[in-house]
Amino acid sequence: MAAPCNATVPDKYVSGDYGYGLLWIGQPAISDYFWLTYGFKTNKSYWSNGFGYDAVTDTDLPLARTYNALALLGYSAVNWPADDYGQPILNWARRYVRENVSDLRSLCGTGASYATSFYGVLGVGAHLQLYRPMWYEQAVPTRASTLLHEARHLGGSRHNALFPPGSAYGPGMTGADSNWEYNGAWRYEAAYLWDFYLNAAGATSAMRQLARQAGNVMLAGAFATPPPYVIV
Repeated sequence: MAAPCNATVPDKYVSGDYGYGLLWIGQPAISDYFWLTYGFKTNKSYWSNGFGYDAVTDTDLPLARTYNALALLGYSAVNWPADDYGQPILNWARRYVRENVSDLRSLCGTGASYATSFYGVLGVGAHLQLYRPMWYEQAVPTRASTLLHEARHLGGSRHNALFPPGSAYGPGMTGADSNWEYNGAWRYEAAYLWDFYLNAAGATSAMRQLARQAGNVMLAGAFATPPPYVIV
């Protein structure tokens, strides 16, 4: 089945979609759990018509590529069943996504946006929209970190600053967090990628390095006052 939105499917070994698909493809209980737990179940219409509902295990399609990100979130910690918030972020990120994303939709989108969170009115109508660049331009680790980033928004945190000079995200544009201590979506995402790089179980060297590189771009450019950290 052809990828939707005129997308070109990148090499699935390079993106991690082959490797992380092995964690759940062939295990219907896991794919059913993803469908029922992470906000897909009320949105069949969004995931039909070429987005993967009729071909759940086809990793060319958005649904399976989203499941790959959820598999990475779920099983990258060595002691993955321990997901209380006293654990490292690699353990509890999946729980945070699960607790904050209850309405998940797929759309082609426009431009370079990976995803958009909508807060609703007093939480009613809150949902998360995923777009073509997330599935076909991000590898599985950064796809997973995007889900955590957006879950942090749905958990109540909004960006509150402008990107600093030299930022890869657009100097002077809105969308940054003020600093690391703000504990916003960028901190969650960068910290997750950092922990993945250092501690992920079963991750290839290529996936670890991709996470390190993406995390360092965030540390350098996603905070109005960049934190004094580098992932090495």
